[in-house]
Amino acid sequence: MANIKISELPPATVVNDVDVLVINQGGITKKIARSLVKNAGTVTSVTGGTGLSGGTITGSGTLAVSYGSTAGTAAEGNDARLSDSRTPSGTAGGDLGGTYPNPTINTVAVDKGGTGQTSYTDGQLLIGNSTGNTLAKAALTAGNGIVVTNGAGSISLGADFGTTSTKVTQGGTTVLKSGDTMTGKLVLGPSGTSAPLNLGANTNPTPVGGDIWMSNTHVLTWRGNNGATYPAASTVAQNSFAASQIISVNFPSSALGVTQGVTGTGSGISVDLSNTASTAAAVRITNLGTGDCLKVEDSTTPDATPFVISAAGRVGIGVAADASAATNLDSGGIKLNNAGLTLSATISAGSGSPEGAVTANPGSLYLNLSGGANTSLFVKESGTATNTGWVGK
Repeated sequence: MANIKISELPPATVVNDVDVLVINQGGITKKIARSLVKNAGTVTSVTGGTGLSGGTITGSGTLAVSYGSTAGTAAEGNDARLSDSRTPSGTAGGDLGGTYPNPTINTVAVDKGGTGQTSYTDGQLLIGNSTGNTLAKAALTAGNGIVVTNGAGSISLGADFGTTSTKVTQGGTTVLKSGDTMTGKLVLGPSGTSAPLNLGANTNPTPVGGDIWMSNTHVLTWRGNNGATYPAASTVAQNSFAASQIISVNFPSSALGVTQGVTGTGSGISVDLSNTASTAAAVRITNLGTGDCLKVEDSTTPDATPFVISAAGRVGIGVAADASAATNLDSGGIKLNNAGLTLSATISAGSGSPEGAVTANPGSLYLNLSGGANTSLFVKESGTATNTGWVGK
């Protein structure tokens, strides 16, 4: 028989046992007559399988669906089990891991809208990585002058203040390059093993007032606002000054102290005063106080036998300067040498006769402070380097 839709079958007014199939559609009985089936056999019985009831049918009868909630039954369209919530179970799959009802989410790849990452540390960011088109974790790295502080869900950037080459100067005006100017005072802090300031060396600039530089003669030099150049004293070169150099000290102790720290047979510390043209004094000491103008000591201060020039201009040799005498000598007296320095004569003083007591060369004089006729003055008439030969006068 040709393909026939059930909806196309005409309603059956009579049903015979020889009919092949009888169907109730929407309350209308329809049948397939044997005459419509080519080479049709004979149906002797119909058995209802699982989920159907009404069999076995050997004649006429009806098969019906078995509805229920047990195995082998079907659920009706309005069964509550088709609309209520159900807890899933079993092994999860796809982007989910674990088992139902509590599956986990697997790492979601970038091409599926995820990050491809599962854990992070404070401050980490996701950065595109062309290798595999993935997202890589990375943290900000602080460069010179920058401080990076990573927090829980936050990143803080700040300036790294300090005085070294990798720090940022805080406050005020920062001089960045040649030609920049600033106001205020430049303060140079401790710099460890490096000098805090370098002026360069071996240069002869064209300066203006206020410039400071190191000359090609290794002398620290500056230019005054008056247009004059002023070299500073140097320990490695001879210093020349275009103006008078004054040391002004408001301190009760020494105004100038020079200590020789090297021992040996050299010339020691020397002060050379060369006055080749001026008619002024090469050395002038103006002392308006009451202390000595000059004191030379050859032992630890206070030296008992110094060379002294007092504030009044009186001289003491080996003893303090006298209050009235222009020159005050110690007991050694005055020694006079001949041109060859092979012999010498002395003028000395003491109490009593020098005979047998004072050693001298012929020509020496001795003043007896005890006085007396022919015993106040003694002349050494004989005996080289002896204590005899003294004759009273």
